[in-house]
Amino acid sequence: MALTSVLTIWLLMASAYLKKKIFNMDEKEWAEYLKGISQARMIAGLIVLFLLSLFIVSTGAFFSFKILGFSEPGQMAVLFLIFTTLCAGIDLIKNKDSFFKKISMFRK
Repeated sequence: MALTSVLTIWLLMASAYLKKKIFNMDEKEWAEYLKGISQARMIAGLIVLFLLSLFIVSTGAFFSFKILGFSEPGQMAVLFLIFTTLCAGIDLIKNKDSFFKKISMFRK
């Protein structure tokens, strides 16, 4: 799950970089943009980035399982995807107060 988290952070940084380059946003515009986004939209965006990262890592797991000669690499990759999603969901539920507090820091 650590690789998925790192990839999620990388995708978040890459999307912010692209948004900055496309819309030529300065610090003041970023502050206004982040204040204008609802918390639900921000969380939805993070979940989408996490799921995209998880899909990329699961695809890599599939090819790793295939190269290593496992008999059912597709099923193992799907199980990896499901297990990691469940673990992330449980972590989010357990630490939701901390998560929401960190998210709200971006809106100040």
